[in-house]
Amino acid sequence: MMIQQIEKRLVTLKGEYYRGQTQLHQLENQVTTLRETLLRISGAVLALEELLSSSASVTPAEQQFVPSAHAVGQGRGEDRLQNLTLDKKEN
Repeated sequence: MMIQQIEKRLVTLKGEYYRGQTQLHQLENQVTTLRETLLRISGAVLALEELLSSSASVTPAEQQFVPSAHAVGQGRGEDRLQNLTLDKKEN
């Protein structure tokens, strides 16, 4: 009777171990995928920041309105105010 309980418990534990290993591999794959996604996003952020900084060196007549990092995410009224300010400076 004792041997059967031990064998049954062994089978149960091996099944749990296998399921745990499978889940661990899935989570490791998710981590890898997420890291790759974050790397792509950070590259895109860097590229856009470089575009913004290079557009700051363009003369006002050539410059199109680009919201500052502070203005991003604020209401449209703030963007319109900045556009009006830039338009008045150019005239």
